[in-house]
Amino acid sequence: MNVAWGFGTSAYQIEGAWNVDGKSPSIWDTWYNDPSRQDKPNAFVANDHYHRMKEDIGYLGQLGATAYRFSVAWSRILPDCSGKVNEAGIKFYSDMIDEIIRNGAMPILTMYHWDIPQSCHDQYQSWMNRKVIDDFTNYADVLFQNYGDRVQYFLTLNEPSAQCGFGYAQKFWPPGLGLGEPARYVCQHYVNLAHASVVQLARTKYKDRNFKFGMPLIATWGEPLTNTQADLDAQDRYMAFQTKWNWGPLIDGDYPDLMKKDKVIGHMLPEYTDSEKTLLKGTIDFIAINYYSAIYVSNSPGDEGDFKIQWANNDGVGIGPVSGTSWQSIFTPGIRGILKWLHKTFPQDIFITECGTSVKNEDKMSLAEVVNDSFRQNFFEGITNHISQAVNIDKVPLKAFLAWSLVDNFEWNTYEQRFGVIAINRTDGTLTRTIKNSAVFLKNYFAVNAKTPFYTTTRYLTPTFTGVAKSEEYANEFSSILLFFSWFISIL
Repeated sequence: MNVAWGFGTSAYQIEGAWNVDGKSPSIWDTWYNDPSRQDKPNAFVANDHYHRMKEDIGYLGQLGATAYRFSVAWSRILPDCSGKVNEAGIKFYSDMIDEIIRNGAMPILTMYHWDIPQSCHDQYQSWMNRKVIDDFTNYADVLFQNYGDRVQYFLTLNEPSAQCGFGYAQKFWPPGLGLGEPARYVCQHYVNLAHASVVQLARTKYKDRNFKFGMPLIATWGEPLTNTQADLDAQDRYMAFQTKWNWGPLIDGDYPDLMKKDKVIGHMLPEYTDSEKTLLKGTIDFIAINYYSAIYVSNSPGDEGDFKIQWANNDGVGIGPVSGTSWQSIFTPGIRGILKWLHKTFPQDIFITECGTSVKNEDKMSLAEVVNDSFRQNFFEGITNHISQAVNIDKVPLKAFLAWSLVDNFEWNTYEQRFGVIAINRTDGTLTRTIKNSAVFLKNYFAVNAKTPFYTTTRYLTPTFTGVAKSEEYANEFSSILLFFSWFISIL
């Protein structure tokens, strides 16, 4: 397969150093500094990636990854939302990009992973105000100026439906406005316009750079409850509702009729002006999809989209085992289904920008048990089998697969749910890193079955991998033996 592979992370979930070197608070920092949440887990330290960046990026070289997705913390670059640039923040991400390239991977930069500066929100309620479009575009311009010489692929705003729903329509996430369902659609509306504004800037001011843009959306595969045509049509509507909310305007210039005419949500969709439709159209260069789970879908006239979703079939049997995360039902054939549907629906190349799983009770396991993460390895074995079929049989133009996540991280309100292929020791406070077996599987699988379509030359920076992080002696020995054994088998 001509597919780049690697891992993804986000700034807030791993960096820590929330008030270090000129960084101002994001809405998440403010959320967890609230007195009512003082006893809750937070990401003030997280993985201390800010101080251990070279060590973490070094694992890309050891594992042979050819792509790496990371996000930039807006409040580390522009502490006041706009205005003066924080040079310490600029240097941190510049050094990171150099390390990514030095270790043989292509950097894929996420501009925004839900952590808008608190200063933006204080000024105008962030994503509920049109002013955010100009400020986000200005922020993107700073990124282009400083990193555009080494970064070609950009992800503008990650999974906007999550932040708009949980943080603006509801109160589950920061900023916790709870403004009701119409706010979800206003927020999404401005997200789309902010994306388009950034792409327009890039294609005019930086047209010689050939930057490429995607917007990562999470999509749950909808498995038809029955093989009736009604349920098959409901499946198609379900997939469209998850993806065309954002990608529809960014490809065609407006929301699809299927959403505008929907009896439940149609009246809540803001309208785009003719000039905005022109701005929006054609601003997606590649499809960026985050895949984790699957669900049954059936025809249900009168409901939103005229479909109904359910975790189990009519006999009460779930679509797959539940991971360590309650919303994730493991159904690895779903990745092939989604890729085929995307290829049928959209003309662009496809990047899988997140795909991973947590393991039940991993936070309570011994290090040896954590390293031997057979549940996660089985997940990736299924996923890689199905993406191989999608590419080789279905001819899906998949260009990158990014496992989530490189390291165990702060899962927005907990450290109990762990998605990393590298363990972080939180028991003794050392935050020691240890490679899990699932990482070794991915290394060996892609070494044999994939070649990156992006880099055709050798690394232009000198490799400086610092080696495996120190860990309990038995775990180091186990990982070393496993790495050697896997390599030996691969050459037989």
